[in-house]
Amino acid sequence: MVLTGESHRLHVLMIVPFYPSQGDEADGCFVAESVECLSKLNIDVTIISVKPWSLSTYKVSDRAPKAIWVRFPYLPTRAGWAGWGLSIYARLALLVRRLHQQHKIDLIHAHCAVPCGQPAAILSRSLGIPLVVTSHGLDVFCKTLKGLAGRWCGRSSRLVYEKANQNICVSEAVHRALVNGLSTVKATVVHNGVDINLFAPPARGEESSTPTILSVGRLVPDKGQEVMLRAIPELIKQYPNLRYESIGDGRDRSRLLELSRELKIDERVEFLGRKSRRDIAAAMKRCTVFALPSRNEALGCVYLEAMATAKPVIACRGQGIDGIIRHGENGWLVGPDNPDEMVQALSTLLESASLRARLGQNARKTVIEKLTLAHQAERLNQEYRKCLAAAPL
Repeated sequence: MVLTGESHRLHVLMIVPFYPSQGDEADGCFVAESVECLSKLNIDVTIISVKPWSLSTYKVSDRAPKAIWVRFPYLPTRAGWAGWGLSIYARLALLVRRLHQQHKIDLIHAHCAVPCGQPAAILSRSLGIPLVVTSHGLDVFCKTLKGLAGRWCGRSSRLVYEKANQNICVSEAVHRALVNGLSTVKATVVHNGVDINLFAPPARGEESSTPTILSVGRLVPDKGQEVMLRAIPELIKQYPNLRYESIGDGRDRSRLLELSRELKIDERVEFLGRKSRRDIAAAMKRCTVFALPSRNEALGCVYLEAMATAKPVIACRGQGIDGIIRHGENGWLVGPDNPDEMVQALSTLLESASLRARLGQNARKTVIEKLTLAHQAERLNQEYRKCLAAAPL
């Protein structure tokens, strides 16, 4: 008989494709930072983080709970991505059975249907353990991956969603994408949470006296840093001391640096690279406005973190975050790929300290009321125990 009461301590196996390392503390931080709260709810979590084989070495960030790193063979192309799930299963099968023998696993929680959902579904079936799958992207059926590989990944993801005892979506936008394409699956929304002690309003002296705009995100086209750069020349006319800081790294770094030189704003722009979680929190406290016009965002933890520091946040309409941000009340929404609208939004916020303060205070209140790590853990706890209660005896 499966015990599902709150007093029964559960053992959950999480299989994730991302996890904070010493080289990148932000990678999968939304998984790692909720584990301590889950422990307080009588849930032990064993984390397996899967990574393709490479010459790189991975060490868990000092700030993250312990995890098991598993490397797997792969074809280093987008087409090869479709076969990653079976390769991961081959590496995990014996390991997970041993873990199950040593400490009975009550439930498997896979993050991302591709590539982790497929091996998790096979393990769930073979061991008779309920399966929960979290979707972290808007493209839940891999539609952006073309050809045979795309059809394979799409079919695999659909099978995973159908086999899962519960599907978790990180935003209402992801939930819509999932149920619109597969209406028969069980799905609910569990937002990622924020460490409101680390991401707190600035103390006296922590905020910059120079007007500063901050973005945090990978340097890839979808994140919209180019939109920010193209907005800066017009803003400098009104705010000659304006600075723009960007935290993150990626394949677009050299192109963005060149663009800043072409726009003659390179002295006002600083690409800071990857930073620790504490450094990111400090930068959010330091900035005047946080802006990231990402056009492919399932939710965007950086928006929530900036909101927790009581800063006005600018994001794009039509993304996962617009289920949280109420325009003009606890943040600001603009259209994607629209430098002119970004200029107007930033001008409005930079001009009015009272508006910034009101948006920031409401943003912090929004996070405290429903988007903390404790809220995330409690929702996961509810979903885990529902799955176990509904599982066959």
